[in-house]
Amino acid sequence: MKRRLYIFLGLFLITASAWCQQEKNYELPKSRRIIDEVELIAGLSVNIPNDNGFSERLRRSSLGNILDSYNSKIGYSLGIGVAHTIGRRTELNAFSIWERRGFIQENLSLGGANIIKYVGDLRINYLSLALTSKFYFSDKKRIYTYSGFYYSWLFSSFRKETLFINNQSTQGGSITDDPNLKDDFGLTLGLGYSIPVSNKYLHLRLQGNYGLAKIMDINSLVINNNSIFFVLTYSIIKKSKL
Repeated sequence: MKRRLYIFLGLFLITASAWCQQEKNYELPKSRRIIDEVELIAGLSVNIPNDNGFSERLRRSSLGNILDSYNSKIGYSLGIGVAHTIGRRTELNAFSIWERRGFIQENLSLGGANIIKYVGDLRINYLSLALTSKFYFSDKKRIYTYSGFYYSWLFSSFRKETLFINNQSTQGGSITDDPNLKDDFGLTLGLGYSIPVSNKYLHLRLQGNYGLAKIMDINSLVINNNSIFFVLTYSIIKKSKL
């Protein structure tokens, strides 16, 4: 028994000695960067207000004498975004964006001796935070899709008002920081194409935002805001490929 133990210990010491004499190149695991990409963002948007059937109900109740509509308006946005890589084709993204949105309200009264038309041009400024996940369709990282959610804090607003009587402008006014407006939040979904520029990327995106919040709620008038964005981004910091 002792002989076997001595043989085992001898073999163990010889093996350990040989292993220790080998040249090893040990490296600590490389730490993953939290932020792999920083990008500048600029975009144009088409804002599409949804009055949830209010205009149609008003037309019916007035027997067609009052026509009310809420029309689309062009907006724009500027911001900055960051990305964190979690796989060869998958990223998590966060965006901080200043947005100019709005819509145009038109109200036409036909019941009296005169035709009275009210036009309200509403401009709304938001500070938005969006969190999305991005998935590339191939390892070449060209075409990708992304989805997530956003929250927009109401920063300021301005409404320009004009009153027409028989198609003649009679008076105008304005309202700053409309108290009836509120924050917005909703879902976002987009499709993008990336163009390599040196070790960075230029991104072209088509994005849709579906608003879930009531950005305006006055009596029976409830408005949600939906948007279509055409976005251009450029990465100013980009980590080397995995």
